[in-house]
Amino acid sequence: MHTKLYFSILIGLVLIACESQPTLIVDQPLPKKDIEQKFFHPSSFEELYKNIRPSVERFSIDAQQTQIIKNKDEVEILIPPNSFIDDQNKPIRSNVEIELLYLNNLTDLIAYNLQTCTERNLLSSSGMLYINAKSNGKNVHLAKGQKLSITLPLKNRMGTQTFIGQYDEQNNIKWKVNKSSEKNYLIPFPEDILYEPYWDSDSVPVWYNSLDSEKYNPRNNNYKNTFIQTREFKGRIWKLYEETLLISSLMNKNLTWDDRAKIKLNDQLFDLYFSNLDVNIEVLDSMANSIVQNYIQQPEYIAWMNSPVDTADHLNAFFKETYNQIDYLLDFDADGAKGNIPNFQSYGINLLSNNAYDNLIAKGVPSNKALTMINFEKERAHYIRFNKKLQLLSTGELKNTAAYTKTVFSTSELGWLNCGNLVDTTTGTPKNIKIIIESETEFDAIECFTLIPEPNIKLNASLVDKQTFICTKKGQEANYMTRVVAVAKKEDTYYFGSEIIYDEDYSISLEIHPIKAEALKNELEDF
Repeated sequence: MHTKLYFSILIGLVLIACESQPTLIVDQPLPKKDIEQKFFHPSSFEELYKNIRPSVERFSIDAQQTQIIKNKDEVEILIPPNSFIDDQNKPIRSNVEIELLYLNNLTDLIAYNLQTCTERNLLSSSGMLYINAKSNGKNVHLAKGQKLSITLPLKNRMGTQTFIGQYDEQNNIKWKVNKSSEKNYLIPFPEDILYEPYWDSDSVPVWYNSLDSEKYNPRNNNYKNTFIQTREFKGRIWKLYEETLLISSLMNKNLTWDDRAKIKLNDQLFDLYFSNLDVNIEVLDSMANSIVQNYIQQPEYIAWMNSPVDTADHLNAFFKETYNQIDYLLDFDADGAKGNIPNFQSYGINLLSNNAYDNLIAKGVPSNKALTMINFEKERAHYIRFNKKLQLLSTGELKNTAAYTKTVFSTSELGWLNCGNLVDTTTGTPKNIKIIIESETEFDAIECFTLIPEPNIKLNASLVDKQTFICTKKGQEANYMTRVVAVAKKEDTYYFGSEIIYDEDYSISLEIHPIKAEALKNELEDF
C-alpha cells in the first residue's frame, strides 16, 4: 500500500611558509579500521555508501614546527608547533599524519551515517569536519592547552556555533557545543559596505520623527569599528525600536496605531547601547531586558493593558496582541553575539600572512591570544569579501554564482566537528511518528531516516519492531518540507522508498521497491 505521507518536523564540520611543509599523502575513502569507534560508526550499507562518500585527505607534517594545511575544499587548519602527545602524555617529536574530511550536504551525511541533533534540539548543519591525527600508525591527541585554528567554508550562512560529535549506545551521533571553539568577538561591517537599509525609514518606521537621527545613526563615524556596526547589532535595531515604542506607550496611550508616527519616544534603550561602546554587548542586553521587564511590571502599565479597548486601533490593543505573552522581550541569544570587538595591539604584524602565528609568538604573545587575533582578522576578511560579493550579486554586476562565506574558530577537540545553528524545539508537545515499511520481504538490513533539505537536517529513525520505525517530532514551531527515506538490503538486492511530506500525521506507511545499486546511488545523490 502506498500511503501519502504528511507531517511537520521541528527542526531537530593554513600552510605556514616554514622549512618543513605539509605533504599531501593520499586521497581515499575513510576506512573504518583506521578510525577509533568513538569517531566513526559504519552502517550496514558499506558497499553502497562507500561509492558516494567524499574522500579523506591525509597530510604529513613536522610536529615541531608551525604548519598550515589546506585541502581541496579550502578547509584550512593552522597547527602550532608541539601540539600533539601520545597516550602516555609524551610530546610527539616526529612526523604526524593528519586525516581530514569535509562534509557539506545531506548526501554526505547519509554516506557516513550521521545525523544532526543535540540531546535536546535539532541542528541545522552548515558544514561538518572530521579531523584525526596519528604518529607511527597510532592515534595521538592535542596536548593540554593546545588548540588548532580551523577555517571552514560555509554556503550562505553566518553566525554559526561549533559542535563536537559523540555516539550514543544506538550508534547515532549526537552533537554538543564545543566550548573550546567559542568566539568572544563580533565582526563589524566595513564602512564601504554599511548599506543604506541599515538605518533608513523602510528598515525602522517613523524613525526620524522620534529619535536623534545623528546620535543614534550607526553610520556615524563615532561608531566605526564598534559593535554598533556589527551584523549582530543590526539584528537588534528593529527589536529595540519595538521595545522603545512599548516603554513609551503610556505617554501616548490615547493615540491609535495608525497615529504612531506622532509618538514621542523614550530613548533610554538606544542610549544604553550607543553610550556604552566599551561594555560587553551581552551585559547591555541584560540591562535592556531589565528596563523592559521593570516597565511592564509597573501597576500603571498592567492596569492599562487590562483596560477595555474601544477600537482595535488603540496602542494598548496592539500591545495586548503582541506582547502580553512574552516574558523576555529582548531575547538576542539566537543572534550569536558573544562579546565586543577585540582591541588588539597591532605589533606591526600582518595577521593574514602565513607566518603571522610565529611572528606573534616571537613578540611574546601567548599562543591562545595569537590564535584569537589571527582568527578574528581572518573571519573579518572573509566577511568583507562575502558582503561585497552579495552587493555585486544584488546589482547584477556578478551573476550565476553562489555566495560563500567562511567561519574561523579554534578547537582543542579532534574527531567530528559540526558548524551549524540550533533550531528551537522547545514549543509544542513532542510526538512519536511511526513509520511502517510496507514489504513482505524479511530484509538483512534496513535503515530509515528523515531529511530536511532546508535547513539541512538529517535524523535517523529508530527500529522498534521488525520493519517499524519511530522518529520523534521535537515540537510545534515551524513546518518544513521533509523527506522520509528507507533503504533496505536482501542478499544482493537493494530496496528503496521515499516520500515528501508537508503536514501533520503520526503514523504512516512507506512502500519500498527493489532498485539497482547504481540507481539507488543516484537517488541518494539527489539529496
